[in-house]
Amino acid sequence: MFQSAKERSELAAQAELFSQLTVAETLEKDAVDRLYELFEECRDKQLGTLMTPVEQRVLNWMRALDLGDYRELRFSDAFLPEQLIRRDGTAEFNLDEESTGAQEQIGMLVRLALGSLLTTAAQPTLAILDDPLTHADAGRLANMRRILRRAAEGDAKLSPPAGPLQILLLTCHPEWFRDEQATLIDLEDPAILQTFARA
Repeated sequence: MFQSAKERSELAAQAELFSQLTVAETLEKDAVDRLYELFEECRDKQLGTLMTPVEQRVLNWMRALDLGDYRELRFSDAFLPEQLIRRDGTAEFNLDEESTGAQEQIGMLVRLALGSLLTTAAQPTLAILDDPLTHADAGRLANMRRILRRAAEGDAKLSPPAGPLQILLLTCHPEWFRDEQATLIDLEDPAILQTFARA
């Protein structure tokens, strides 16, 4: 079937319109892709800015606890520790390859480190820990008490500086966390219960 010049002209106009729409949609898609890339770059940079000091504090505390000889701790986007890299770079471990006690202790150290970034000398932050160390031996507990004390006092020499962190530790083993500078509130003490009942 032969087409008239008018029909060919209309088809050519439609083809040109579709071509222009395709170009416009391709530009829009490329712009969205680029915006997504920029967002990811900015997010990664922000995460790096936040997580680098967290990682350094956790690794320093892990050395104080003698929790392996690691040079790097990698985090997920949800701020959860995922991988440990040995100091000599010869091995990578998923966190779940560590013992239950080590996982528990590293998790607590991450919470303390994140809390230390949220606090300033003028505005302390509260960290609530609920029986955080049920799988730690006596030596680790003694070292962990020192870390808790350092986190509670803050450290202006860190980068960024850490203000004092108020730590509320709920435990059925108060002897594990006994510290002469800490206030002990025994919730089984009738006098304490009466004080709160009146409030």
